[in-house]
Amino acid sequence: MTLEETKSFFESKSKEATRKFHKRTYKGFAELCHILIDRPLTEIERNTIELELKGYRLKALEENTYAKNKKKLNRFKKFLRERFGWVTSGYYTTLFMILGMVLGQSIGLSIHPSTGLAIGLGTGMSVGMALGAWRDQALKKENKVLEFAKK
Repeated sequence: MTLEETKSFFESKSKEATRKFHKRTYKGFAELCHILIDRPLTEIERNTIELELKGYRLKALEENTYAKNKKKLNRFKKFLRERFGWVTSGYYTTLFMILGMVLGQSIGLSIHPSTGLAIGLGTGMSVGMALGAWRDQALKKENKVLEFAKK
C-alpha cells in the first residue's frame, strides 16, 4: 500500500468514525502519511515504508477495527523510530518527563516519606521535561522530527 493510498484510506475512515478518539487516531495516521509524502524521501526509504505498510494489511476486513488500527499506528511510529531515527514532535519530552517523575518519586520517598514525594515528583518532572526538550531540539536540528500541524 502506498503512502497516498494509506492517507486517503484513513481520511475516509476518520470521516466515517463516530467517536472522537477514533477520529483522532485515524486523522493522526493520515497526517503522519501526509508528513512522509511531503518529506524528501529517497527511493529506498519510500519503498521500505510502503513495504512495511503493505505488511499491516490495512484494508483486510477482519483487521479493520479501531483497536487494531491504533496498534498499527503505534507499530508504524515505532518502525519509523527504529529504522530511520524519526520521532514525532515532543516524543522525548514526554518520555523523559515520565522517567523523571518515576525517578523523582523514588528518590523523594527515600529522602523523606511525606514531603519527599511531592518535591521529588515535581523536580523529577521538571528535569525530565528539560532534558527531553533538549533532546527534541537536537533531533529537530538534524531534521529527524516529524512535526504535526499546529492546531
